[in-house]
Amino acid sequence: MKLAPEGAMQFGMASLRICEALMKANPDYGPVYMYKNGMSDGFYRIQLSTTGALKLGVILPRFEGLPQLVALPLVLPMGWTESPPWFCAFTETVADLTNVDLQQNKRVPPHPLGRAAAITDFEVRDTQVVRPIPKSHQPLTYQRPLKKMEVFVDDFVGMGQDHPSNPLTNQRAVLSHNIDKVFRPNRPTDNQWRKEPQSQSKMAKGDASWHTVKEALGWNWGATTKTLQLKEKRVSKALSLLGEVLDCKRVSLKQWQQVLGVLQSLQPGMSGSEGHFSLLQEALIRQVDCRVRLTPEVREQLEIFQNGHAKRPTTLEELVPGVDLHVGACDAAKLGRGGVWFTDGGEAIVWREPYQEAVKKEVISDHNLTGKLTNSDLELEGTVLHHFALGKTAQVEGKTTYTGYQLLATVQDAERRELLDDIRAVELGIERGVCPSRVAKAHSVWTAWVAFCESLTLDPGLSAVDDPLLIFLLFGTQWQRGKIAPSKRQVRGRTAEDAMRQVGQAFSSLGLLDPRMNRYAPGTMDFVGHGC
Repeated sequence: MKLAPEGAMQFGMASLRICEALMKANPDYGPVYMYKNGMSDGFYRIQLSTTGALKLGVILPRFEGLPQLVALPLVLPMGWTESPPWFCAFTETVADLTNVDLQQNKRVPPHPLGRAAAITDFEVRDTQVVRPIPKSHQPLTYQRPLKKMEVFVDDFVGMGQDHPSNPLTNQRAVLSHNIDKVFRPNRPTDNQWRKEPQSQSKMAKGDASWHTVKEALGWNWGATTKTLQLKEKRVSKALSLLGEVLDCKRVSLKQWQQVLGVLQSLQPGMSGSEGHFSLLQEALIRQVDCRVRLTPEVREQLEIFQNGHAKRPTTLEELVPGVDLHVGACDAAKLGRGGVWFTDGGEAIVWREPYQEAVKKEVISDHNLTGKLTNSDLELEGTVLHHFALGKTAQVEGKTTYTGYQLLATVQDAERRELLDDIRAVELGIERGVCPSRVAKAHSVWTAWVAFCESLTLDPGLSAVDDPLLIFLLFGTQWQRGKIAPSKRQVRGRTAEDAMRQVGQAFSSLGLLDPRMNRYAPGTMDFVGHGC
């Protein structure tokens, strides 16, 4: 029986919370600084119980003439699947204790390692230009100086603004003392080779010093300039991989998956690249005999990544939603597409454009089953034009927009029978998809969602639920643990996120509010479910 607290492993969420905290920091309280404090010897800091050690024993190879030896670990071993959640439970506890003390402005005595941690304080500064807070994010700024701690496995990332109520030196000391509460510090009687829980080698490199730009979690964070910057090492690796495949007509499936993985990992740091992966994913789907064909269109897309990877750092307002200033709605059908915008200045922008006859002939219908375009294709193109129209007629830089759809108002008040009809329409739309493998996967996810809701005596649209996000997160947890996943085995968190995302997209296609969205701030993602 697995007893480790899997919820302690909040992989992928730390970066999002750092983005939010830095974006909401109020510049009236001065520049924002960051520091990073790492642990030494990680898992080996957590001791095992006597019964636990026996369960993890390993029989060593037997040598002739010698007795049989058995190795019993005394601490969390590397390679055991329950080691990460147990260790994360300890480090998350340290972060929670630290955040409580920081919010209470608790003063603590200087820590013995404080001088080593401050070796390069304030010496490294961001070269990017400080920009004013965008209008969309001004209402969201904190009313007090920023002082916050985040953790990813064994890396603590602190963010703060220097203020008499809680100086930066005190903020760093708060973390060090809380680490000592959970992980025993060295004593004078300890062996000379025993290391302090806090990594002194990383302190010597300046990791634990306060800087306005800090390398953490694979990124360079511009704390004061509110930017996310690419690390040179990651950029060099991406450019090397692109150089290897650009001149090829075909590449191996493994190599292509590596290229996609590296590019997608860099996506947050390449501004505007989020919508540039469709062609690359399609090439992956159309692979034959584990060989991926690179068409001229695919190579052109790769060249875009190669030439535009570092035009500018990503601003955090691009990653953290603000208050919706431009609100509109759009729709599309065979006859044409159109929409309306209401700007923050009180103006209304109305646009409409019919489709050409050549496009109308390609739309799939009961009378044209051989067409190539679905209504979803038309709506996607209409949404692009909708934002293009806004950009041509209003100021959009630094402003958050929200787009609604025609069915939103009607479906919310639909009766259960009408809702079930819409759900069956979604199932039919899934079955008429383009890629058989993706269709089958999406259909199995939706079937599992319907069965999950029925087990809780809920309708699949969650119309009677006060907080749909809780039900949605429960679905993701049970999927990850294998209770409702088709494989009936535990899966990776990323796989569970994909399943939740597909259900959320089905909600949107019905005109219902995606459970991942914040009900109290329309158009913004609820950060509790942002990983979905």
